[in-house]
Amino acid sequence: MTTPKISVIIPAWNAEPYLARCLDSIKKQTFSEFEVIIVDVESTDKTAEIAQSYAKEDERFFYNRYKFSPCGIGRNFGMEKARSPYISFADSDDILEPDMLEALYSVATTEKADIVVCDFNMVYPDKHIASFSRLQESTIQLSDENLADYYFRFNAAPKPNNYAWSRLYRREFIQQTGILFRHVLTSEDHLFNLMLSCSHPRISHIEKALYNYIQREDSSVRLTAKNTDQGKTYFSVFDIARTFLEGTDKEFVAPILGIYAFTRIRSIVFYGQLASLSEDKLQESLTSFLEGEKVEYYLSLCQRNGYIQHYCRIHGIQPEQEQLFDELLALCLKKEKITLDRGWFA
Repeated sequence: MTTPKISVIIPAWNAEPYLARCLDSIKKQTFSEFEVIIVDVESTDKTAEIAQSYAKEDERFFYNRYKFSPCGIGRNFGMEKARSPYISFADSDDILEPDMLEALYSVATTEKADIVVCDFNMVYPDKHIASFSRLQESTIQLSDENLADYYFRFNAAPKPNNYAWSRLYRREFIQQTGILFRHVLTSEDHLFNLMLSCSHPRISHIEKALYNYIQREDSSVRLTAKNTDQGKTYFSVFDIARTFLEGTDKEFVAPILGIYAFTRIRSIVFYGQLASLSEDKLQESLTSFLEGEKVEYYLSLCQRNGYIQHYCRIHGIQPEQEQLFDELLALCLKKEKITLDRGWFA
């Protein structure tokens, strides 16, 4: 087998109901020079059997058994196995559009990009939101001067695009940075992409939606919201981001961490409501996040330095919604109870 041009890494745990659908969408790609690295993290269903059948039938598919671990750690293992100059990721329950790899590779090589980002479709059981993040074609060379603005516009947007699976990465760039996915339960994509951004990649955007993000009631994101203290979980990710960014000693640190902290509040509320948490449990999660080290400090910078206002200007957020953001931020800083029926993030 010749050296592939793209390595597609898929962590899988008990993915029997949907893994074949995902793998079929990769087999149908118009771009054929790929390898698929399936990382089975100790599944107890027929995930291994399904993955091994694809590996037996198609020499581009490889099955690997790995210890039970969060998604990001499985991705790190997959990157160790990868042979290609470019790396992409997929979740085992999602579906790639037939031209995804071809489009990403074409832009990566034409634009000499370190990272290529495509749009995606958000697919719910009862509705389909096409081109969720509304990307526009562009190529951006990140720098200390524009990093905070880029983060505000894309990674922390009201409809964010901060996922690993919506990107193609130049493998050598990742290796040069030394960045790996961290051992966290959620938001490992956001954290990984944020840390990579600090190494100033050349990033190209594709406006076409090339990936289908399938929403399930039993998805890992919703189960994490339901079965863990979301506040502590999100703080653990924020704390890693804070430590990493503060180590750069750059001017972009304060605005990024200020908006990061504020949008984590959004995530706690949004995913908690998706998981049908009680108001008391959501309040507990918010409180545990707000009590985390330096969360209050960076939220206060949001208020003092006008980061919320700048964020709202960028995204054309209406004054009424901006006022709600200001009220929510004030409640957080005063440690007052937050009534969750106000439509804070409508």
